[in-house]
Amino acid sequence: MNIYQNNLKNQEFEKEAPQNSCLEQATIADKQGAREDKNSEVKLTQSKTDSLDCLGITEQNTFFSAIPGQADPFLLRNSYQNKLVKSFKAYLAGTAKAVNIDLSPQIEKIEQLYPERPFSPLLYARYVQLKDAYDKKDLQRIFDSIQLFNHDPIDDYYTDERVYGGALEKEWERPFLQEIRETSPLDPDIHPEKGSIKILPLIDWKQADFPPPLFFKSLDLLSKLDTWLYQELEAYASHVKFYSSHTLLSVTSPRYFGAIYMHVPEEKDQELFYLETLAHETSHLHLFTIMDLNPLLQNGENDLYVSPIRADKRPMLGIVHAVFALSRMVRILRLYCEAFPTNTEAKELLIKRENGLKKGMTIISSQAQLTQEGKELFQTIEACAYN
Repeated sequence: MNIYQNNLKNQEFEKEAPQNSCLEQATIADKQGAREDKNSEVKLTQSKTDSLDCLGITEQNTFFSAIPGQADPFLLRNSYQNKLVKSFKAYLAGTAKAVNIDLSPQIEKIEQLYPERPFSPLLYARYVQLKDAYDKKDLQRIFDSIQLFNHDPIDDYYTDERVYGGALEKEWERPFLQEIRETSPLDPDIHPEKGSIKILPLIDWKQADFPPPLFFKSLDLLSKLDTWLYQELEAYASHVKFYSSHTLLSVTSPRYFGAIYMHVPEEKDQELFYLETLAHETSHLHLFTIMDLNPLLQNGENDLYVSPIRADKRPMLGIVHAVFALSRMVRILRLYCEAFPTNTEAKELLIKRENGLKKGMTIISSQAQLTQEGKELFQTIEACAYN
């Protein structure tokens, strides 16, 4: 190990670090608190022109829109994954030069990946482990992350069929759940004795228990109520993981892209919960890929604003995510109420989401410093919710 430490110099790390890392904004999202309500989401970036050219997209395409169906989610996912591969390769190359070690076999392994196939969150986890260690110049963690990468079969980096299961079934989930337990906001009204319980694995469930029976009913409902939103779910959600919680209803993260985690509620509440949660978390995943094309905001990272849902102030990034997701939650609940007009619970939930959306749009209209792409997207919020 000493031979590596002798070659480890801070300036070499700084010089060789990728300048446009796919996930460099994910940590910012965490620090900014890109989470609203009891649901949570915790980015891949490059210039708009470069991104669109890479995708073969012309300026006539409406990728900066909240309306499902106006942007091809499979095209966006492939672009997102392609930049992950490039960023992973760049970090390996930077490490090889900084530590003076041959990592050509690892780089060749990355180059063998096909971004046209859906990646597993495992690949994102391996990237995040290397990136975080590299950025902190932590030699031990750098070598640990590369060793884990060395021993992963390359086929494990793909998920051609969606995986259903419980939280913490796989090794790659552990640091993610630890992040969530340490950073997710808590509901101030919960009982103190339950305050620290954000995610509990379902240790008494068997694999055959996943997903819960009523989940597929909600999934089928989503496909019938909104084909385009369902297509986004098909493009992005490679894993759906279930857990028990008193405080955190669902969560997604660009650092473990493709995994949707959700609480299992009481059976009587499951149909609406699963339907709304699928729309909610799919919307976060879609927005991650849109924001990868070009930033939507110019607000400072540390500036805080009144939240449309929570009592405490939040960064504008969290409000943008909340409003985008709320517009789609209103959309799916409105369609549900049209299909099931006697369901009073759905009507009450729709009113609650509409109030949150209205409040959020007022905040964005008065205080958000939107880029041109951000303005384009938020001009479509009302149409997304009500047309």
